[in-house]
Amino acid sequence: MSADDHPSEQWLAIGLDLTLVPTADGGRQTPVLFTEPLRYRPNWGLPGMTGTDQTGAPLLCSSAATLAPGDSARAVIIPLTDAHMTEWRLLNEGDRLRMFEGPRVCGHAVVRWTENTSLPIPGTDKDRFTIWANSSDDRPRPA
Repeated sequence: MSADDHPSEQWLAIGLDLTLVPTADGGRQTPVLFTEPLRYRPNWGLPGMTGTDQTGAPLLCSSAATLAPGDSARAVIIPLTDAHMTEWRLLNEGDRLRMFEGPRVCGHAVVRWTENTSLPIPGTDKDRFTIWANSSDDRPRPA
């Protein structure tokens, strides 16, 4: 099952503090553009994954429309498939993730929260997550 499919089923959203690796330290050469939900699709190294082990989760929303190497933003990601959903559901506040593009680590993130949602992502959840990303709140406000 994929986040791109449209069954109505339980899914997961993850709120992060994301920092891109500076170009001088091996990060991207260009900024990431967050022009539309779920378009930018990095992979993530979850706790317990080693080396270049990774699983996909596109960005649903971010506090920045453009994120340059070395910069930070709040972001919400949605696992792309249920292949590693058990591992995604084990995430806790404070866990650290590596963001990959291919085999290269391009960013690091700290988990701030996880929350159940469904597929397709309801508009009310998208709105709540976007408000959180652009606020100083600890968690998204209840629906």
